Amino acid sequence: MPDAVEAGAIVGQAMLDLLVKQRGEAFLKNTGGHIIEIRCILTLGVDIARYTGWRSVFEPFLAKYPKVTWSVHVAECNATKARKVADAAIARYRDNLLGFWCLEGTTAVGGVVPALKEAGRFYPKSDPRHVVITTIDGTEEEAAAHRAGDLDFTIDNGKLTQGRLAMRTLLKWIMEGWDSCRAPANLSILR
Repeated sequence: MPDAVEAGAIVGQAMLDLLVKQRGEAFLKNTGGHIIEIRCILTLGVDIARYTGWRSVFEPFLAKYPKVTWSVHVAECNATKARKVADAAIARYRDNLLGFWCLEGTTAVGGVVPALKEAGRFYPKSDPRHVVITTIDGTEEEAAAHRAGDLDFTIDNGKLTQGRLAMRTLLKWIMEGWDSCRAPANLSILR
């Protein structure tokens, strides 16, 4: 299972590869289009890490295809807020909308997918107007959406990874003591 930075890069690369395959190099170089980045909480460590991974593959893509534009939106892991972002993007960019890179699944499954469907802009993957949607977490909702064809790519970097990290920390605490875990000062109530 990848760490958060690697997960952001894997999902990002999958999205960019799909865009090149779907739209073609000539289209991206000559026409471009717009990509929406939907983040969660900008100060959240996992948000920063996943976004760092995404940008590590996105910046070279932008250098190669300078007519591709992008915008960053914060949805606070909230489907309703992501829906508003998606609705506005659909209205503004229309056929120039290339894709949504979503930091986590709630924004994609609960916000972006319904917005595209209700706007009549949810095209099959074989259609060059298809808007690519990718996400990170690997929840059952995301897996079901992927199986249904609603998501183009998702990766598990959620509960299982977080559970493993929590278990490792717990074991370290048991074996080596609380101080070995370097708990933040605001968790002193647990000592």
